Amino acid sequence: MKGRKQQLDLEYREINYDKDLPEVVALIQKFLDPNFSIEFFKWKHLNSPFGRSFGLIALHNKRIVGLRMFMFWEFYSSGLDKFIRAIRPVDTVTDANYRGKGIFKKLNLIGLDRCKGNYDLVFNTPNENSLPANLKMGWKKLENVENFKIGIIHPFLKNYTSRMVSFDEVDYSFQKEKVNWATTVRTREFLSWRYKDESYKIAGFRDPRNFIIYKEEKRKGLPAIIAYEIIGDPTLFSCMMSSLGRSLKTPLVYFYNSPEFREVEFLACIKRKKSIVLYRNDRFNFNMRIELSLADLEGVL
Repeated sequence: MKGRKQQLDLEYREINYDKDLPEVVALIQKFLDPNFSIEFFKWKHLNSPFGRSFGLIALHNKRIVGLRMFMFWEFYSSGLDKFIRAIRPVDTVTDANYRGKGIFKKLNLIGLDRCKGNYDLVFNTPNENSLPANLKMGWKKLENVENFKIGIIHPFLKNYTSRMVSFDEVDYSFQKEKVNWATTVRTREFLSWRYKDESYKIAGFRDPRNFIIYKEEKRKGLPAIIAYEIIGDPTLFSCMMSSLGRSLKTPLVYFYNSPEFREVEFLACIKRKKSIVLYRNDRFNFNMRIELSLADLEGVL
């Protein structure tokens, strides 16, 4: 009949990580990110401390034409003494010749159904292309999202000597105040996985419990510290951040206004954009009880 769309005979199945990776990565490189590599895929989806990702593919005539990856993630609330198991759909791509045929929606629905029972909620940080489709499927925007900011370090605070350290030298045992919100589980295993790339640096202060994880980049043509984590004694955070800026001769700090960075005193701050975070299947009141970080929201994930 004229006007009827041709129905494709598509197959949906879980990725075979032993056989499918070259074709999966080739699909990502061609239609999503030309710099994606098999090594990066393995780091992100096979070596995560939260467990191997669930991957689902769409095939037509035995050729992979669609992909949806589901990363597992864990949050923890010290006040509630509760772990929250989450799943975040990422790295979604459809061959340009097969778009508009419902593959994205089908991959999403099948993937979430097959992961059922393994998570308390679903969240992701969509790009402009996938945002409308996610909202159409009933996702909600997270309200408890902070701004990214650019801060100017305070030049008159006490100076602490810093040194470059490794994850083998830091101690993540500082006793934090118990809180009822949840944050990503930041164990030594998580930190060493998340910041494996050599572009991330660690500055240690005073004792192994106080450190900052950061990058040096340019923002609007100006050198800046991209601060991901500030860990240790909150009463020292302002001096630690100021000391790092002075040692690097870089007064600008780009950061996400998470609870730790709200403890840092800057000379001045400029608000930047907010990240768009979507969620669904919320069993934890995630919308009000979550505190994300720059490490959670960076595009690498």
